[in-house]
Amino acid sequence: FALFREIEKEIQAPIYFARQHALWERETNENTNGLLRFFFLKDFDFLSLNNDDLQKVVDLLNNRPLKCLEWKNPAQVFHSHGVALT
Repeated sequence: FALFREIEKEIQAPIYFARQHALWERETNENTNGLLRFFFLKDFDFLSLNNDDLQKVVDLLNNRPLKCLEWKNPAQVFHSHGVALT
């Protein structure tokens, strides 16, 4: 991730890292990676992914209730803070 600032500029989105002693952040990260692997297997060719299919996965994950959010989903939490999820 040495070039993450350049990647952020290219994709016009922030990149976040788990803090060193915040194990719960790594746990959430690994759980999310596992969920993504459900939709995109190990050798999946992301160049074949169209925007509509990607948006379906994004919508499913952003509308999935999470225990760590008191059974709210990320879309609800972000919306309550004035942030729109696409």
